[in-house]
Amino acid sequence: MNKWISFMVFFALLILSTLILFVPSCKLSPQGIVFLHGDFASPVLLETRIQSTQTIDFVFSEALSKFSAELKEKKTGEVLDSRFIMREEDGRFMVSLQLEEGTKAGEGYELHARIFDVAGNSCDILFEFSGFNDRIPQVIINEIQTEYSKPKAEFIELYCQTSGN
Repeated sequence: MNKWISFMVFFALLILSTLILFVPSCKLSPQGIVFLHGDFASPVLLETRIQSTQTIDFVFSEALSKFSAELKEKKTGEVLDSRFIMREEDGRFMVSLQLEEGTKAGEGYELHARIFDVAGNSCDILFEFSGFNDRIPQVIINEIQTEYSKPKAEFIELYCQTSGN
């Protein structure tokens, strides 16, 4: 019986403290419930296109008012010099990042960016990528040797017609 009374006292105090803390925050104004209107959604990165060793394009869901970015080489931590151009193209909102020196094929890079839309909503982006390979060789599959009893390739012979990476 004593445990039952202590449980009831605890439960009553819990309900009382909840009412004291949270009921005042639910108070309605004389006009009723007020709904906020406006754009509260952060811009979304829709697409990334690495165009060349010196150009990376980013496509966003809405127009941007501010863009800041820092591009680092992952291995050394060296920050690369870059500038950007914000533009609208065919109803798409783009930022084109132009690098002073091109990326090295196969090297790792990371881009840290902070973007703001015209309503002031912001978003942080971390984008990791490998350096663009602009020296792709022309390759032909010369021969495929299979084991006749199994549907697996034993080896594939490639012929490179041009030099490259």
